[in-house]
Amino acid sequence: MPSAVGAPPKASRNVLNVVLGDIVFKTWYPSFYPEELVGKELERLYVCPWCFKYSKDAKPFLAHVDLCSVKGIDPPGKVIYSKAPYSIYEVDGEEDKLFTQNLSLFAKLFLDNKSVFFDVSSFNYYLLVQESPSPSGHQAQVVGFFSKEKMSWDNNNLACILVFPPWQRQGLGKILMGVSYELSRREGRVGGPEKPLSELGRRGYSKFWASRVAAEILSMRNKSTVTAEGIAQQCWMLVDDVLAALKEMELLEARMKGAGLVVTKHRIREWVHSRNVDLSPPVYQDHFLAEWVPEIDDSGDISGYFKKVCNGSFKEAKELEITLLEDDPEIVNQMVDYLYCSSYEFVEKDKKQKGHPDLDAIPHAKVYAIAEKYQISSLKYLAKEKAKAGFQKLWDGDQFSALIDFVWNTTPETDDHEGLRSEITDFIVAQKSQIYKKGALLESLKDKGELAVKILSGVSCEIERYEIGYSKLW
Repeated sequence: MPSAVGAPPKASRNVLNVVLGDIVFKTWYPSFYPEELVGKELERLYVCPWCFKYSKDAKPFLAHVDLCSVKGIDPPGKVIYSKAPYSIYEVDGEEDKLFTQNLSLFAKLFLDNKSVFFDVSSFNYYLLVQESPSPSGHQAQVVGFFSKEKMSWDNNNLACILVFPPWQRQGLGKILMGVSYELSRREGRVGGPEKPLSELGRRGYSKFWASRVAAEILSMRNKSTVTAEGIAQQCWMLVDDVLAALKEMELLEARMKGAGLVVTKHRIREWVHSRNVDLSPPVYQDHFLAEWVPEIDDSGDISGYFKKVCNGSFKEAKELEITLLEDDPEIVNQMVDYLYCSSYEFVEKDKKQKGHPDLDAIPHAKVYAIAEKYQISSLKYLAKEKAKAGFQKLWDGDQFSALIDFVWNTTPETDDHEGLRSEITDFIVAQKSQIYKKGALLESLKDKGELAVKILSGVSCEIERYEIGYSKLW
């Protein structure tokens, strides 16, 4: 796995120095530029900062730079993220083949194990572009990028990553990593970078993962325990990467009794303070373009149910129409909105209605149920988060039992593991002394023995919070 951080050269180089526009810097590794152009060892290669075409001679290079067709305009592809002074452009390797081939050849000068240069059609490229005013007008400079396979059987959200040397050590690598995990979230796939990681790649990702995991744990409320799987799901990270981050942070301790490990919020806060770790998000949701939705390959369809129906020999596949007669039309509309826009929202219809409907947990629980039914994992996650935001309102209004009854009637028993059932259980446990005052809740628990046992166990074991049993983290 190539790194976004500088490194000394480790191999015999066929290009010793590169000129990118008006900046000269040393290379680290050999690249696959034609030998008839660079020979065995070229002192200086000239590369256009806009299209990445190259020349071994200064005169034709300067002539090209003056007349470059993309000089002074935006890079190819489309903008998907913008927060001054940086933007991210998504470029299809098949549509802009020459550009991405030249970019890959240039990048190889600083990557030790990148091997795809001419077969770029199966990759998308995400360019980090620094935009700044100049005497000649708008100037957009590509300062780094990452590539991603369009179809990854391992759910890799990143193939290789590079911030060009003159722009390194400015925290730009975490922007690229943050975008790659936003891709995972919007595609509904937990993922990570292509493995194995190089030593430099491991160091870069360890810092990124550690800050991501620390921020997530410190933001959690009303939790007595959480699993590695739970943190991974919240961060859209692989469980192994969560555990690798905690190990790198050296914050795990053995439990005082029994097997397992423990990490506390107190130690995480000390770790953040002692290392001056920036816990701010690498990218911000409101700076992604609202209309941008990543293309999802058939191998990772957003709905397993619809994929099977539409690709099989069923009537729906032939007529290209699916009828959902058994489902609530309003909830179906929310599901369709999500499939097209990666989000949904309940709109206030009656001005006399108490409270905004989007703040009510039960409608989101209905969306959660339909997402479970049609196998849309990313919608389940979003609906769960929206439902959690409405828990307190239902609790204060003595309507929490209605939520329990609905969720336990519409979700499978396996939902107890980091699903909406689990979130409801944890919320009730956090109320502790208030539980006995909720008559309707206690009545509802009479026919839900397993839930009652979990609540009793959670309250009585409050003293053991932050412990890890098997994969529990705190």
